[in-house]
Amino acid sequence: LARNELPTDLEDEPLVRQFDITDSPVLTLAVTADLTPTELYDLVKERVKPLIEQVSGVGEVRLTGGTRREVQIELDRNRLNELEIPAVTVSDRLKNSGANIPVGKYDAGPKSTLFRTIGEFRNIEQIKKSVISFSGDIANSITVQSVANVRDGAEEASTLAYLYYPIGGKAAKPGFFKRLFSSQRIKNEKIERRMKQCMLIDVYKQSGANPVSVAEGVMSRMGRVNDVIRSNPGNPGMTLIFDTAKYIRRNIDDVIETMIIGIILAVVVVYLFLGNVRSTIITGIAIPNSLLGAFVIMYAMGFTLNLMSLMALSLTVGLLVDDAIVVRENIFRKLESGLESD
Repeated sequence: LARNELPTDLEDEPLVRQFDITDSPVLTLAVTADLTPTELYDLVKERVKPLIEQVSGVGEVRLTGGTRREVQIELDRNRLNELEIPAVTVSDRLKNSGANIPVGKYDAGPKSTLFRTIGEFRNIEQIKKSVISFSGDIANSITVQSVANVRDGAEEASTLAYLYYPIGGKAAKPGFFKRLFSSQRIKNEKIERRMKQCMLIDVYKQSGANPVSVAEGVMSRMGRVNDVIRSNPGNPGMTLIFDTAKYIRRNIDDVIETMIIGIILAVVVVYLFLGNVRSTIITGIAIPNSLLGAFVIMYAMGFTLNLMSLMALSLTVGLLVDDAIVVRENIFRKLESGLESD
């Protein structure tokens, strides 16, 4: 509804989306190098990003920071007016000249050969010599360099990423980073000595993929990525900044620890109060068997280990311990009172 109220010359259409915690990146990595922002961006996009995208379960890799290379063409208005050439004509000719266009195919029996014209620009000189207006004489043809200044530049930076360092110059521990969206905030000389420009890589998992498996797969690929990029100048290197899967690992470790402590305490309490080895052994075996049965049912029903199921298991371990002690104590008391067992 708000689109009609916005300017009509927006470069990108606005996108409205609901935020979901599952949309957060599984991993955040940083690549640093003694390179210009455009060279760093090309290195990460061409060498690092494809290697990470190949990891099983990775759905998307987003880059933050750096600056994309941009060929800038500054038109000479006076020269265009002199030659009576509109600026849109220059734009259209460049668009058409720099495209690979299919021109047909050749059929020879069961085989078909496709043909296309290779018009994609390979370097700046080809753009400069691209013809805008052809008068029939090559020498008198109007080219781009005759009406414009062509240079190899960079697009305006929209995001910046910095990895912080201590005063001593050694890299800070992974996780200590900050994103800056305006270069106007970088004024303090002391702060400038403590940070280094970098490229941030946010790794998102596919829908339904296991975040722990995806994170482990990407981290196992980091060694190979560093080996690949170290062959480039600028001493590049990739560092792990943030790992959301570590919280899942901690929850799993907490559940396992809770289960083990619960089983040990149940066995000790049963033995101290009942003083019967048989009852103690039965109680000790019943608890892990019950948990094993719960995992079998979860597997059969298609449930996975996540934050909710781990929390439920943590709560049920306490109930299971209490119930096991009460039931076994009741059985033991009935047997002592003379009730015969089948």
